[in-house]
Amino acid sequence: MSTLDQLLAHDAWTTQRLLEACGDLDNERLDRVFDMGPGTVRSTFIHIIGTMEHWADRIAERIRTQPAPDPSATIDDLKRRLEAAAAALRTVAEDVRSSGRGREMMEVTYEGTCYRFTRGIALVHVATHGMHHRAQIINMLRRLGVDHGIEGDAIEWELAGEPMVGAE
Repeated sequence: MSTLDQLLAHDAWTTQRLLEACGDLDNERLDRVFDMGPGTVRSTFIHIIGTMEHWADRIAERIRTQPAPDPSATIDDLKRRLEAAAAALRTVAEDVRSSGRGREMMEVTYEGTCYRFTRGIALVHVATHGMHHRAQIINMLRRLGVDHGIEGDAIEWELAGEPMVGAE
């Protein structure tokens, strides 16, 4: 498994573990507003997974309309979306690697500014993006009194021996 594959696998696995830790939360707790990130546990998961979907499409140069975020998505809904997004990113990473396009430049316009970077860096970005937001979720869960039992680091992932969400 390449380092990039490890980053993507750790990212998806840790998000999945946190989703599992939230399985018993009622809507009130999933939607309690906190002063960080997207604001709630549910909206933070929606943001993490939506970003994975969005970047898989950008890197693969797929143009499709992403569905509007569902503010009432259940944990099971989010798990299914995560599995599909993680699979899409693995496929995109393999395509970029096998085609030798990792150093190929791409452009993204965000809020009126055009950014140029390589497809490889875009993959690294999406692989590390969720870490920041998972830390926010862990903090929210602590404030909710939820014993999640997750550190979320790469060593925990490797020691668990379950490297990929949705892998066959």
